[in-house]
Amino acid sequence: MLSVGLSGCSVYSVEGRYSYDSAIDYSAMKEFVLLDVDDSAFSTPESTAHYRSTIVSALAAKGFTENRENPDFAIKTHPVGTYREEYISVHGNIDFPKAMLRVNFLRPSSGAHIFEGVAEAHFDESMSQQDKNATIDEAVKVILTGFPPGQ
Repeated sequence: MLSVGLSGCSVYSVEGRYSYDSAIDYSAMKEFVLLDVDDSAFSTPESTAHYRSTIVSALAAKGFTENRENPDFAIKTHPVGTYREEYISVHGNIDFPKAMLRVNFLRPSSGAHIFEGVAEAHFDESMSQQDKNATIDEAVKVILTGFPPGQ
C-alpha cells in the first residue's frame, strides 16, 4: 500500500483529491456497504484488513452505518497502483516510488458514481507494516475529507 516513515525519520505527505456529483442530496445518505476488497488490492493481506477497518471506522465517526442489505451508497476500492515519479536534477535522475489509492462511492441501484476520492503517497515495499498502516490511515482521512460534500 502507501507508505510513510513515522519512526522519527522523515514523514511523507499523502496528497489527495476528490470529485462528486453536485446534484446528489448527500444529507439523505446514512448507510453504506463496503464492497469486497480483494487481498491483492494492497501490498499485504494485513494492509487490506487494516484498510477495511479504517474506512468503516472513519465513516462511522462521520455518522454513517454499515448496512449490507439496504445501503444508500456502496464503496468500491480499486487496487492500489504503484509507479515511479522521476525528476531530473543537475546531480542526475532522482526517482521516487509512489502509490495511488482510488475509492468510488456508487449508487447501489445503478452503479453510478457519486463521489471519487484519490490519495497518493511515497511507497516503499520495505517499509514496516506499522508504517504502511499509518499511511493507509492518512490516505483514508484525505479521501474522506470531502465526504459528504458540503459538510
